[in-house]
Parts: sequence; C-alpha cells; structure tokens
Amino acid sequence: MITYTVADKWLKDEDGILAFVITQTHFQSPSSAGFRSFYIGNNQIIQPVGIDDLKSFKAIS
Repeated sequence: MITYTVADKWLKDEDGILAFVITQTHFQSPSSAGFRSFYIGNNQIIQPVGIDDLKSFKAIS
C-alpha cells in the first residue's frame, strides 16, 4: 500500500523512478496479488523496467 501511495503522490508523471527491495516470498504470496497488478488508479500503471534477483548475493559481514 505504501508503494502505491508514494508512487501516486511523489513520482513525476511519465518519468518518475521508484526503486525498492522485496523478497521473492513476499512478492509471490497470494496476498500480494493486488501489488503485482501495478495499478495505481486514475488509469495509471507502474511499469517495472527491471528486476534483479539477489538470491545468490552473499553480503560480507
């Protein structure tokens, strides 16, 4: 919900950029179906331009 609020209120029309990190589990869960529609409202859609899978990423601690 906060993603859509930020996109709707704070991104520039047409060329705004929003980036975030989310786990695959959260993204694919049934409760995220509305999130995956990428529909803000007022006939506006958030269009993903890239997705990076960081599953094999090993952070140095």
